[in-house]
Amino acid sequence: MQFYRQVTCILKLLMQSSKGNFLFLTAVILPVMIGIVGFAIDVVNVMYYRYALQAASDRAILTTNALLSSKETNISEQKIKEIVQNNLEFNLYHDFGQNDAQEISQDADIAVTRYVAKKKGALDSYRIVVQPDYDMPINPFSFAMRFLGKEYVSLATYSEGVAGGVKNQESQSVSLELVVDVSGSMRYPPIDKNGYDYTHCFSDAKMVDPMLEVVIDPQGEKIFSTDRYLITSCNPLYYPGVIDGSKLKRVRASEVQKTAAAKVVFLRDAVFGLVRHFDSLENSAEKIRMGAVAFDGTVKSKSPMNWGTKHIKDYFINLESTGGSTNSTPALYSAYKMLSAAQEDLIHKAKNNQNIKKYIIFLTDGENDPGFNETSIPICKAAKAKGIRIFAIGFSLEALSTAHKFLTDCASPGDYYDVARALELSRVFQNIASIVSSQVNRLTK
Repeated sequence: MQFYRQVTCILKLLMQSSKGNFLFLTAVILPVMIGIVGFAIDVVNVMYYRYALQAASDRAILTTNALLSSKETNISEQKIKEIVQNNLEFNLYHDFGQNDAQEISQDADIAVTRYVAKKKGALDSYRIVVQPDYDMPINPFSFAMRFLGKEYVSLATYSEGVAGGVKNQESQSVSLELVVDVSGSMRYPPIDKNGYDYTHCFSDAKMVDPMLEVVIDPQGEKIFSTDRYLITSCNPLYYPGVIDGSKLKRVRASEVQKTAAAKVVFLRDAVFGLVRHFDSLENSAEKIRMGAVAFDGTVKSKSPMNWGTKHIKDYFINLESTGGSTNSTPALYSAYKMLSAAQEDLIHKAKNNQNIKKYIIFLTDGENDPGFNETSIPICKAAKAKGIRIFAIGFSLEALSTAHKFLTDCASPGDYYDVARALELSRVFQNIASIVSSQVNRLTK
């Protein structure tokens, strides 16, 4: 009893003291405020991860559709499920990490229903339903949720689409413009949340080939670290320049982990992966027209629209960072005017290509200088209104960069890719190549 009297006396003294009031209020209010902040964080996380889950499952179906569209024969439902699952895991990787992406994709409910084609010679189509779910951990400061015994919030989404379809449809062709950033930051190695990315890339390369082909100096004492002389640091391996073969040396990947390649080198690698995909298509030189625009604060160089891919190879082999600022508006406008010009349609129709699909692949590694987001977005909207599909790629962007929203607004729905790792950039370009080539690789001559 004496103990409770002493406690009551102390509490009365605290309430009567200004210092006591402050301590008492702090002890009561601070946990409440922390709990509110913790709950707010969970609300934001729920919205973010639900959107990421939905976008990944939508994109998995779209990518599968592009792949099935390139097939000349029907494939089994089980094989399609495996394709969807692999695409889902790849698209989940950036937002959820490798372990969660693998777990979500393996546990996702994937249903494939075949619709048998009634016309002779036509391919079957497939209804694909993807229902992934994710148990999002509650953050430690969400006291109210933890008081209710909740440690996770279950998130689930639903995506549905139809893939596959007819064979030997009417002649289609493609016009594609590459709009790429060569500003000063493109001369530096890509950075992700863990630091410079080149160590990841060499780790990936070891999985393919423990030996890499690099360039040594005339005395053979050291490996050049400048991007001009680096053959590659990533799979797919590609030669970015013409160098004396006597200076080539095959060394273990572990010996060159400190050789940091610039972002523009990884861009070249990824573009050549895209080009190789197009080169593998039947009659692509008569069906695909490509052009490129490089920009910093202004348009720095162009590769005019032309048939095939040779001019794009020649252009990107010599592409370097300029060291300038960043303004995407003139380059986007140049690509838009080229693709929307009546002359472009006439060139296609001269080769009996009546159904023309048009694309822009827009890549940047940072924010526009102030005011230029506002001048670029109307161009993106005008292009999309003309039926031009825009793939926007943010390469090695900071997590809180305003470029994320800008690129999302510029891209066609579901076509913004936030890429942190160099190998992932190559995969994104391969994904885009599959989508674009679905327009041309089932055509008759």
